[in-house]
Amino acid sequence: MEQLPLPPSSVISEHLELKGCDLVWRKSHCGRKGQVAGMVTEWGYRRITLQGKLYYAHRLSWKLRHGEDPEGELDHLNGNKLDNRPENLEIVTSRENSTRRSNRTKKSGLPTGVKKNGKGFCATAWRGSDYLYFGQFSTPEEASEARRRGLQALL
Repeated sequence: MEQLPLPPSSVISEHLELKGCDLVWRKSHCGRKGQVAGMVTEWGYRRITLQGKLYYAHRLSWKLRHGEDPEGELDHLNGNKLDNRPENLEIVTSRENSTRRSNRTKKSGLPTGVKKNGKGFCATAWRGSDYLYFGQFSTPEEASEARRRGLQALL
């Protein structure tokens, strides 16, 4: 898939900075200075509007670190689409990205809504078009229980 060329690194760094696995507004953007930029799509990726155009957060993060647009697709190495740290991203072919995605799904053995995230496990869920994040935990069991409790509380 052809990607929209990214703005210059200087423009990205003028508006955004990387904090942990998120890009946050460096300047006031609709009163949101210091807040996580963008919205999460129905597919679980964060997209950010910059200069009137929508960009994937992981692509902006890559350009901030490397100074150039990624040549190809970017894979989130830990499988967490919201972990946009440059060290969690790797350029891959479309085919390789598809293979990795299917292997993660088949081999993870983790409970529904639990993903490996760095040294721990995060609990997530979709509710309609809203992406819910219940936190990071030491074990998959803790993450699964937090997800269960979080979803139950929403009923």
